[in-house]
Amino acid sequence: MRALVMVVSVAAALVSAPGASAQEAASTPDVLERVYACRAIAEDAARLACFDAATTALQAAETAGEFAAVDREQLASVEQESFGFRIPSLSALVPRFGASEEIPSVEMTVERVVRRASGHHAFVMTNGQVWVQVLAEDADNVEPGDTATIRRAIAGSFMMSSSGGRGAHRVRREQ
Repeated sequence: MRALVMVVSVAAALVSAPGASAQEAASTPDVLERVYACRAIAEDAARLACFDAATTALQAAETAGEFAAVDREQLASVEQESFGFRIPSLSALVPRFGASEEIPSVEMTVERVVRRASGHHAFVMTNGQVWVQVLAEDADNVEPGDTATIRRAIAGSFMMSSSGGRGAHRVRREQ
């Protein structure tokens, strides 16, 4: 069985209540509470009618984009794709889902290296991510086709090394 987490307009909740904590953003939505409440009804026909009404409302909320179900695998994928951005992770927004370990590093393939007028190099990855050097320095050790490993470093920074070897670059995620 795959574990599921329910997310209800998390972005809207955070925008509308900037001081709200992750726990507040992750409270069980009313549309789901109504499904849970049906379990307490003893009489079979009334319980079934309650479940029918509650699940109809739940499906309508999902169809309208007010409610979403996300499993652990999808959560892990989002965590991987958002690596390097300074945004709250889904696991932080939904603490009951189980705290996931912070991803220490990611590996991806370099599609191209672009030298900018500023002297900084941009590393465009095959998955669409763009990482840029923090310091303008030579990047002849990174070539298209290389496997780049980007790892967390001190003070929220990131270091990128490549299968080309010979040193690492301090980088930040741009895209």
